[in-house]
Amino acid sequence: MSKPLRELCQEGPFFEACVYDCLSARVVEMAGYRAMCLSGFGLALAYCGVPDIGIVTPTEVAEMVRRITRCTSIPLIVDIDSGYGNELNVIRTCQMMADAGAAAVHLEDQTFPKINPMVPTFSLVSQDDWKRRLDAAMYGLRGSDCMLIGRTDARVKYGVDETLQRLKIAADHGAEMTLAIGMYEEADIQRYMREIPGYKMYEYMSVPGALGATKEQMSRTFQDCADLGFTMMSMPTIGMLGAIVGIQDFAASALREGNDFDIIRKIDAVQARPLMYKLNRTDEWLGWNKDAK
Repeated sequence: MSKPLRELCQEGPFFEACVYDCLSARVVEMAGYRAMCLSGFGLALAYCGVPDIGIVTPTEVAEMVRRITRCTSIPLIVDIDSGYGNELNVIRTCQMMADAGAAAVHLEDQTFPKINPMVPTFSLVSQDDWKRRLDAAMYGLRGSDCMLIGRTDARVKYGVDETLQRLKIAADHGAEMTLAIGMYEEADIQRYMREIPGYKMYEYMSVPGALGATKEQMSRTFQDCADLGFTMMSMPTIGMLGAIVGIQDFAASALREGNDFDIIRKIDAVQARPLMYKLNRTDEWLGWNKDAK
């Protein structure tokens, strides 16, 4: 049986990988990760074929949360963007995610609809509105075991001081864990560790130059992040980029060769076909169907 997210945080540090559907979630769980995160970017692309600009609905997110938590056992953290509207929407969104089985939600301080912070036109709500949004989230999560993670995108445009102020607000208003997008300078991180209470989440950046990350900062290992004081390290690109590369490679090979022989050889080499049946629990399901034996 997997451990609850709070217990993992208490033991810390640990990895989590971002997923976008049941298949990616099952693969991540089988690989040995102790937690996972439903990526807003990944879900928007895989589920709806749209960019990460706040147009996926909370109903669609909650449905995917239900599907993933039904077929996996490790804690699922859910990216709920800026809460999909005003404080009333935030309350309803948090209720929906907790009811669907989310172990935590991470809520950010962008205006609605949000824009991926790699797009420089994003904007943030005021600090007072940020407080109200967090309070609404805590109200929506009352009575559940779902944790609140407070995320700020301030570092990308407004600097470290504004970022730390917003992280402190998040911690003061109920967030048990915080996340600062774009905070990669070691001096900034040291201030973060000193000045902000609670657990800290680190999001790896693997796109060169994105959000100001240098090559050296992009090469940080799990142990590097743990030594800096982070509790949970997030791998946002594992599921999505792994799938894109694999599908693109196999599709191009079949189109080029006019058959799938090379693909089958690669699949057999890594025992992928038995893995597919293990991922969907074929034996377990057929065990309940006496007619299929």
